[in-house]
Order: sequence, then structure tokens, then C-alpha cells
Amino acid sequence: MRALMTGEQTLATASYMLDRCQERAILTCFTFDSMEVALSLGNAAERGRKITVYADRNHLIHGATRFMVDRMKHLHESGVAVRLVTGRSGQVPGCSGNFAGIQHSKTLLVDTHAIIGSTNWTNAARKNHEISVLVSLEEEGLQAFDEWHDTLSAMS
Repeated sequence: MRALMTGEQTLATASYMLDRCQERAILTCFTFDSMEVALSLGNAAERGRKITVYADRNHLIHGATRFMVDRMKHLHESGVAVRLVTGRSGQVPGCSGNFAGIQHSKTLLVDTHAIIGSTNWTNAARKNHEISVLVSLEEEGLQAFDEWHDTLSAMS
């Protein structure tokens, strides 16, 4: 682990990392409206980096995050691959009925470093009680991230 961060620190660190991205970045979100992070993602894509965002499909279409649709349009227009993801659905042991899952992870992989935590990529995260960690990944960790993102891609 490299750092333990608040929501405000998470957003600032994400932009810092994206501004220095050398190869690729993958962001996963449930909610997203941070213009700071959107600009950094878009700038990285415009510099020729491979940038992908996985967002929860239903929240984007029906959710209450005010500027999420506008931010996703900005990302798409900047060359970011925006993928709308549905969660797994089905029965949950011990519960009756079927459930529709959501894409609820909040991660950012930039080259060999990842931010993982509770922080949504939103302006409100600056004032929420959030926590994220910054980790440096070796080959095994990068491979696990790639496999997980392959699963998200298949569900998008």
C-alpha cells in the first residue's frame, strides 16, 4: 500500500496519475460527475493513451447524479471508451426473488498503480466520509485486474 486517502485526496491523486499516464487507464464507477477527473481522463485519451471507463448502466440512465450524462458524453467525445455495465442478476442465497446487480466498484488503474476504495468519482465525494487506498501492482496483480475488467467488458 502506498497511501490511505480521503475523498478529496482520492480525486486529486486520480487526476495527478492520469496526467502522467504512460499507457492505459481503466476507471470503474457507480456515479461520476467530477469535471477534474473527466478532464484528466479526456486529456490522457487525447494524448493517445488507452482509456476505458466502466459505468453502471442503470444509474447513468435513471440515476440522480446531476452531470453524469454530460461527463460521459465529454469522455466519449475525447476518445475515452465508455462502457455501460449491468450487474449480475439472479437469486441471492437466503432471499426470495431475483435481484438485478449493479456495477458498484470505484477503482482507477493507471499503468501499474490502482486506487481502490469507497470514493465515488463525484464532487460530493470531497465532503463525504470516504476512504481509498493507492496500491502498486506487480504482474500478478495487473493480471487479476485485467481478468476482472474482461468480466466487466463482457457484461457491458
